[in-house]
Amino acid sequence: MGEAGLLDAARRDAMIRMSKFRNVIVHDYVRVDPTIVVQILREHLEDLTRFKVAALKWI
Repeated sequence: MGEAGLLDAARRDAMIRMSKFRNVIVHDYVRVDPTIVVQILREHLEDLTRFKVAALKWI
């Protein structure tokens, strides 16, 4: 989506970080710090909303 121009570089990088964090949650959940999860939800939930809007433009 970044290459297609639907996400700017900052959003693309945020989504890459989010997907890496998702992999930790799914595959190595013992290491997950609940405080970090809450912080992400409080401070970066808007990133997911922006991704959704961009994804809907793509289809």
